[in-house]
Amino acid sequence: SVMALEHESIWPVVGAGVAATATTVWYLKGRRQSKVVDVLGVVAAAGAVGAFIQFRWRSSVVVRGKQRLSDADMKKYGLTSRGLLPETCCESLPPSHDAWEELSAKLPALNRSNEFRPAMNFLPVLPVSQLSEGELRRGFIILTQFATSYLNGGGEPWGTVPRVLPPPLAVPLYLALLVLLPWDTFYFGQCKHCFTSGKYMGLHGTSVCRPCPRSGLHSIAAELGLPPVMTGTLDLWNFKFVKPNKGGPFASRDITCISTVSGEEAENGLHRVVTAMQSVVGPIIPELVEVHRAMAVEDNREVERVLRNLLKVLTQYVEMVKDIWALVDPVGFYEGYGPFMCGYDDQAQLGVEFRGVRPDGPLAPTCRVVHRDGKDVVISLAKAYNAGQTTQFVLFDAILGVHHSPDGLTKPFKTEMLDYMPRGHRLLAQDVLSNYSPENGGSLAQYIEAGKGTGALRDLHTRCLQKLVAFRQSHFRVADKYLEAHPEGPDGGTFRDMLRDAIAATKAIVVRQAGPVGCQ
Repeated sequence: SVMALEHESIWPVVGAGVAATATTVWYLKGRRQSKVVDVLGVVAAAGAVGAFIQFRWRSSVVVRGKQRLSDADMKKYGLTSRGLLPETCCESLPPSHDAWEELSAKLPALNRSNEFRPAMNFLPVLPVSQLSEGELRRGFIILTQFATSYLNGGGEPWGTVPRVLPPPLAVPLYLALLVLLPWDTFYFGQCKHCFTSGKYMGLHGTSVCRPCPRSGLHSIAAELGLPPVMTGTLDLWNFKFVKPNKGGPFASRDITCISTVSGEEAENGLHRVVTAMQSVVGPIIPELVEVHRAMAVEDNREVERVLRNLLKVLTQYVEMVKDIWALVDPVGFYEGYGPFMCGYDDQAQLGVEFRGVRPDGPLAPTCRVVHRDGKDVVISLAKAYNAGQTTQFVLFDAILGVHHSPDGLTKPFKTEMLDYMPRGHRLLAQDVLSNYSPENGGSLAQYIEAGKGTGALRDLHTRCLQKLVAFRQSHFRVADKYLEAHPEGPDGGTFRDMLRDAIAATKAIVVRQAGPVGCQ
């Protein structure tokens, strides 16, 4: 049994069965007076049968039949029974971080009155080293919402926002430290947050680094391996159910956002729809990732099963994107939420400075050290939240064989967006891109072109591509409508061009697969 499972070969089981059967017959024929021996012989035969059944189950998992990811891989890729979504999101931080939650609850009102910046200055020093994974995610959502509110919530026109996040947000400190005590009031001790020793400032018996690398947005972002900006994690880690849910896919009406920047229904509606789409694809993520194993042994029945499930998901996607028209008013969206959907990149490549972050410490993705005004400072050129930061579309393209030209707009953009995915999801996307590359067996398009598929498989593949085209066309129409509502906003021309590029690349595979490829 051990050999069969280790080497995935039937012959150890056959050998074990023959030996056990022969031994059983010999004992039963020559020593029937011993009931103990009879029992042992039966147990030996049962063991051989059990080994055979165990091998067949294992082979159905690894070699043929329904594909599964191991528990270790699920953990490595950050997957749950809901796929890319957590089972549940952390809805509030521990009492030690109530100050962040209280300010988050007031955020929409403060943004409407352009009063967030003064309120933000009262953020306290709050360590992140003791937060759980779920609490770190919650802290990341809150602080990225604070960051965009500080930069874009002052009522200024587009393009005139400040380019610096001050220490109270980049590395939160009590305003009292800045006002009551001069920066030259130091003593030697140990920071209570990052546990390093040196010359620190103290208040009420608590010492903190100047600045402490274990507090603030940049620290949480570095811990999670994400850029310190609002990302596609808004569609992963910021939802709660409006009524009890027992698991499985859900609709946009079943959830709401835990926290928002604007308080607008348009903001809530957008993220509810995208999160619901994540829940629909969630159950089939493991089999999508592993279908290359079925392709390797030409298990066309299993490949067809996976494609049927993917076709159902893409069909639902085409319908779900229509919900955006009902839930997201274009004018309200750009007036209420649009100004906050900006990144830190700009044409002059100045970025946003994270004042107080140590240039010699670990840096979050998109952050780098530059020399300004005679000193080294940390800046970020992170891009804004966008659909390219969702992992499932990387999987769809890689598996179906949608090829984006390196000379076009889409491929470089998608490669860059890998840094905006949670660490496990990024690893998943990279492994899928590798597993379905031409060097490692290729995509389903290449599999079919090599004559390995059936007519039914080719038909399913074409229908999946057609649904993906339909979805991308619907996405383009939605984006085009909303970009028209605010022409002074982010560069809509480039975004439209990338969507057109993605549609054309997907259509090209459909046309290529429509011709004869030698499959029966």
